[in-house]
Amino acid sequence: MNIDKKKKIIGASVLAAVVFIGGSYWAGKSTENTFRKSMEEMADYGVKVTLLEYRRGIFSATARTEWVLSRSGKVPLTLPFKHNIRHGPFLVLASAASIRSELMPSNELSALLVDTLGGDSFIGKISLTVKSTFVGGGEHYIRIVSPKFEAYAGENRALLSWDGLDGKITMDSGLSKIRAKVVINGLSTTESKDDLLRVNRVTLQTDMKKARGYEFVFLGASSLVLNKLSYQGTDENTGAIRAYAFENARGETGTALKNGGLNIKIRAGADALVLGNSKATIHKPGATFLFENIDAQVLEAISRAAQAQNGESEREQNSIFSLEEHVQSFLKRKPAFSIKEVSAGWPEGATTGNFRFAYTGDGNFDLFSLADLAVDLQFSLPLAPINRLLEEQASQGYSEETRKQVEIINSMINKGFLTEEDGVLSADASLNDGTLSLKGQPKSLEVLQELLEIF
Repeated sequence: MNIDKKKKIIGASVLAAVVFIGGSYWAGKSTENTFRKSMEEMADYGVKVTLLEYRRGIFSATARTEWVLSRSGKVPLTLPFKHNIRHGPFLVLASAASIRSELMPSNELSALLVDTLGGDSFIGKISLTVKSTFVGGGEHYIRIVSPKFEAYAGENRALLSWDGLDGKITMDSGLSKIRAKVVINGLSTTESKDDLLRVNRVTLQTDMKKARGYEFVFLGASSLVLNKLSYQGTDENTGAIRAYAFENARGETGTALKNGGLNIKIRAGADALVLGNSKATIHKPGATFLFENIDAQVLEAISRAAQAQNGESEREQNSIFSLEEHVQSFLKRKPAFSIKEVSAGWPEGATTGNFRFAYTGDGNFDLFSLADLAVDLQFSLPLAPINRLLEEQASQGYSEETRKQVEIINSMINKGFLTEEDGVLSADASLNDGTLSLKGQPKSLEVLQELLEIF
């Protein structure tokens, strides 16, 4: 190879190295600016973040921050984090940098757990790792991992076992879209062989986006699945052991916005619920809750007022939200609340039910009357499981409470609010246009006063 070619190769190599290192330096500076800005934005959520140190290298950087969370009536909580930041050599790669943040064990964090659990001691190590990959002006991809740990806390030295957490969260820079899946592998507390709580694998998923023109109203769907929750404890009054368990419990929510009216649907249920020592099992318990025609602007105002309470004066808060200003707007949408598809399976039969409560007036709250309401209620359930539960309650030393509950049921049957037939307890009531009906028969509104007197 001749000398000229060698010079060209060396020159090109030096130039490439300068560009590569210079590009890395520029990418590192861009990443640092993004990191600092994201820390400053945390103040919008009531968290004060102080950047204690930022050391920038060619391809990576390290940082230490201190997060201070205010707590009403208590000393603020300080959490120390360390961060490892990696970025590419060029700006386009820097915009896809990754940040690994780790919550450092601290005396304050241990003290928080002791305070939460109501004890005077804590033994164990907690760590939380967050890996965030962000695209400048685009989405943030966050991975949260917390390993297993065990701790002793509380006056009775209860053993707290945490089986770890694994979460994946995606959001845009303006927090207008959030997708997440978080899995808690398990959690248990044990004070003795007769006092324990165990949660097996909890999965939370959400896919939400901010409604256009709103800051606090989000639309979309979320779900929570709990494989099993079991509890066993000793009754302080009788010394009897009580046990309960949910199997495959789940909840689903959906939120939609139509012409300024918010509709929220919540479905909750489980494969089985085991009650008490009788081992009575309710199969497929569940219900659907509906909120319809809820004024989104009123919810937005409430949320803004709640946020304003952090440091705003009373006058400023009142200017943001006044209940009197929004009640009529809220009522003019004719909001409604329903409980539908109520179900529960017993050996003696099934429980079914539906309930709806709606406002039907013109929105003038000053002239509000029962004629402005529409209420419908239907349900039925077998008496045998009710009697079993009442007998078990009485056997555990709650005879007086049981007697009062039996009296209430009998009084409602005698007054016609409930019907007992073939071992099934049922109700069919409605209130429409100011007229009360029980089992399809019109009744005086004075019957409602009698119902209140029973309780």
